[in-house]
Amino acid sequence: MIDRFARELLASQGEQKHFSRALINRDVTPLKLGETPATNEAVKYTDFFYTLKWKPSNYGANKTNPYLIKCDLFTGSKIRASNYDGLQRAARNYPWIKFLVEYTTISEADFKRANANQLIEFPFFFNYEKYESEMRAQIPNCPKYYPMYVTYKDAIEEVRMKEDYYIGKNKMTEEERFKAIL
Repeated sequence: MIDRFARELLASQGEQKHFSRALINRDVTPLKLGETPATNEAVKYTDFFYTLKWKPSNYGANKTNPYLIKCDLFTGSKIRASNYDGLQRAARNYPWIKFLVEYTTISEADFKRANANQLIEFPFFFNYEKYESEMRAQIPNCPKYYPMYVTYKDAIEEVRMKEDYYIGKNKMTEEERFKAIL
């Protein structure tokens, strides 16, 4: 018999919305068959929602790092920085921080804004155009409809589904189908 608490828990889970998350590769190379975060440390899921906030701490090394960056690419979904220069220095030693600096809009101006507006979380954004153009350049004859943020298997399934649709609408021929990467 399920008690009241368990029934309420099950009911609340049914109401939750499910969000898909993008799959990215910090090496900016197209995903291969079987590559996931479990098989490659350079691959992670992300929701592309990143924020910067000025929030000093009184604990340990955090005393000298008043800026809090929330980003699901890091363990615990956050890191701290002393300032923008400190973030760039850390990027030399930590590949995911380097990826963050190179493939998002985070800038020195964001750090100044956060400092002037304490305790407000300011979003910064993923640079989709840069990431996608570098990925597409590595895929021979890459169609515009090739999805960049899913596993290889899912990407090929999506491509085939779109091609079937275009062929059915006489907007593509069978010979024009994309050839798999592998």
